[in-house]
Amino acid sequence: METIEIVYTIDDNCVQPCYASIKSIACHTKSSLLIHIISNGTVTEKNQQELSKLKTPHLHIDFTVFDENSFHDFPVGNQTCNNNIPYTAYFRLYACRYFSSDKMIYVDADTLFLDDIASLWNYDISNYLIASVPDLDSTQRKRKKVLNISSKEQYINSGLLVMNLKKLRECHFFEEARNFALQHPEKIYFHDQDILNALCRGKILYLPYRWNMISGYLRKKPKCSLKELLKLREDQLNPSMIHFAGEKKPWEGGCRNPFQKQYRAYLEESSWHKRHRAWKDKRFSVIQKYFFYKFFGI
Repeated sequence: METIEIVYTIDDNCVQPCYASIKSIACHTKSSLLIHIISNGTVTEKNQQELSKLKTPHLHIDFTVFDENSFHDFPVGNQTCNNNIPYTAYFRLYACRYFSSDKMIYVDADTLFLDDIASLWNYDISNYLIASVPDLDSTQRKRKKVLNISSKEQYINSGLLVMNLKKLRECHFFEEARNFALQHPEKIYFHDQDILNALCRGKILYLPYRWNMISGYLRKKPKCSLKELLKLREDQLNPSMIHFAGEKKPWEGGCRNPFQKQYRAYLEESSWHKRHRAWKDKRFSVIQKYFFYKFFGI
């Protein structure tokens, strides 16, 4: 059985959601998994040990540290969408240089899998640089104009990427990404995501929405075209991956995402479950029902 390689890029603030994400993957697949966790060196020994508890004979985890100083050509801070996002956001761009593998799945830490990741791995991307899910329409309209992406193309969300590392190496992708950051820093607002969209355009396989169900896609009236809405409706009922992006997170107060209970369930055997704050589901139940689909079991 082929081993599925998955990479996360985190700092110490993302360890808890990373734990839940990895555990959700493991619970939905029988495939052999190799998880690469790349950090900026801030992940504590205690938190590494917590993540290592997820290891099994079929799930291997390794830890790697990238030097943030090597990424100072990439913009962070005031000119980007979030002052708190560190250089780790750009680490995924270096995967094609660091790893010798031909293929890898990148996953944001604030995600939860409800389906077998092997189905995602099995997409044929031999003729593409990456495979990913289109972002919200509101984001697409703004970023396409800035990045000169045609109306016929999609602007993707980089929270989940199936990466053709072989082709990315062949086109010297990381060097091109660095050059783009140096030459067009004013065009980079969503960090690595803008660079990936600018450099991979025309060579992206668009995945079904179910593989990156952003919080905005779970609304009763998601902001997208009628054509895309018809595709989205079925995926809303059968999501494969939940991405807690753009809203309050399950580990924060005020989360309204209907899948927050599943998130907490994956923490039950961890140290976070014991010290977790009291959750205020009742306060937000009315808002949750209004804004989101009422999924089975929620």
